[in-house]
Order: sequence, then structure tokens, then C-alpha cells
Amino acid sequence: MRGIYFASIVIPSYNNSKFIVEAIKSIFNQSYPRDKFEIIIVDDGSTDDTRERVDGMRKSGSVSLRYFYQNNKGPAAARNLGIRNSRGEIIAFVDSDCVVSKTWLQEISRGYDNQRVAGIGGTIRGIDDNSIINRYCVYVKIKERPKMDKTGIVYLITANASFRKCCLDDVGGFDERYTFAGGEDPDLCYRLRKMDYYFKYNPRAVIFNRHKKSLKGLANTYFHYGKGESLLVLKNKSEWDITRTFSIKWFFNFFKIPVIIVLMAIVNFIRFTLRLVKIPFKSLIYYSQGLDVKDSLSFSILDYVKDSSFKLGFSIGYILGMFKGFKNTPQ
Repeated sequence: MRGIYFASIVIPSYNNSKFIVEAIKSIFNQSYPRDKFEIIIVDDGSTDDTRERVDGMRKSGSVSLRYFYQNNKGPAAARNLGIRNSRGEIIAFVDSDCVVSKTWLQEISRGYDNQRVAGIGGTIRGIDDNSIINRYCVYVKIKERPKMDKTGIVYLITANASFRKCCLDDVGGFDERYTFAGGEDPDLCYRLRKMDYYFKYNPRAVIFNRHKKSLKGLANTYFHYGKGESLLVLKNKSEWDITRTFSIKWFFNFFKIPVIIVLMAIVNFIRFTLRLVKIPFKSLIYYSQGLDVKDSLSFSILDYVKDSSFKLGFSIGYILGMFKGFKNTPQ
């Protein structure tokens, strides 16, 4: 690919009409040529006035803005619907509660000089406010950049990422069995990496995200992250081959399920207890970083909630995933 190419910006949304107008406005103000991109809103079964708000935005912008509706299936299926109806060579993803910087599309589509580059990720900054949960998310830089390890970028976060459409087609898009927000991003990227593609990170591609403001919201988010991680593990290492009915392996796996449940319960009880003991020590670490006493204690407790929710989600997801037959398959 060379020069400026046509890009499709896909935004999945579920009951988020409160913020989607601001998201669309920020995209209307892009420095990218207005005839070189389109916006695709995929309404994932919303019961609010998302459709009416999107229709109203069509009159206020000169950029192609299209709307698609589906029954609630989750963000993976919503993004796939957007991909199927897109016209762009590059598919850019952003969430409906985000605001993008003026040069975001220009930067998130910069770097496709090598055909093995499947996607590019950007920087996710929090929109700070006075809630303790949001201040915590901003301080610890939750989801600020793509997941990396010593091999490079492991996966991109679709709240701020772009992909070659042909690469998405190569792996069949997102796995729609992820009906919740958690796990579908790494799953997609793991499959792309298996096909010898790789990713880039452009820190100048900046979006601003509204982090969770309630303890319940934070716990639910990391519960789903843990659940998604468990399905990734199962897809790469099948624990129960349900097709081998009446085989020795089937009986072994069947009776091993209650053992796994008991062991997970014991291990998680120990982990949760140890994390409780760590709260005072984490408070001291935060305090040494310049936070006041109140925030230091609050942030250490939120660390506990976040980590415990992730482990609980992983345990439950792992057990349910065995029954649902998650295996090492393309989808």
C-alpha cells in the first residue's frame, strides 16, 4: 500500500447514545481527506436513541456516515458486521465512548509499508474526572498501549487500532463466540501472528477514553477480561474433546471437571487472601510515589478488586469453556 488510501472507521455501540455524538464529531474533524474515509456505526441491539442520534449527525457532516443494526451479539459480531459492509482497504476501530485526536486517522493508518504489517495500534489516554475509579484507571494507565513482550507487540486493543482489511479476511474476522468485551482482541491478533503477520505501535495516534466510574463497572470489566483469557487458553489447549463420546478420554475429562472446580476454588481462595494481605504494602508503594494517604489506600484496594475479578472471571470462564467445547480452531 502506498499514498493515502480509503479507510473505514468501524464503531460498535450498545446503549451508548450519550457519548456517540461526541465520538462522531471528533471523527468529522479529522485532518485526513474527507473523501478518503467513511464512518460505520454498528448498533448492537441498543434500546436507547442511538439510531436517532446517528441519523441527526448525518446532516451535520460531509463525511459518509452509515448505520447498521443487529440483535445484541456482542462487540466481536458488531465489528464483523462493520467489516463486511466496509469499503476501505484499512479498517480502523474505535469505541463509541471515545474521542479521537485531530490527526488520529492520519497516524493510525501510517506505517503499512510492509505487506506483513497486519495492524497498527495507538495510545489510549483516559479522560480524567473526579471519580476515584476513573482517577485510578488514569494513574495506572489501563489499556494505554498495545500489549507487548520481548517478541514485540502481542496484540492490539480495538478501542484504538487499524488493520488491513485483507488480513482480517484471511483469518475470518473476530471470533463471534466472544459475546462480551474481553478476549476477542488478543484472539484475533494471535491468529494473525500465526500467519506470520506482525503489528506496529504509533504513540502519536491518540484517542481519549472514558474509563469506568464505578466499582461494579471496574469489576465487571476485569471479570470479562479474565473470562476472555480463559477461552484463549482453552482454544490453544483443549481440555475436553466432547466429540469422543464414550471414550476413555471422555470419561477422564468428565470426572476431572469437578476436581478442577475444587482446585480452582482452593487456589483462588488462597490468592484472594494473599492479595488482601498485600493491600497495606501496595498502599505504601503508592504513597511513596507521591499520592496522598486516601488515594494510596483506595488504589491498593482497587488493585485487589481488579486482580480478583480477573481471576474469578478466568476460573468461571475456563469451566464453562470446557462444556462449550472451545478448541484450537480458526474460530
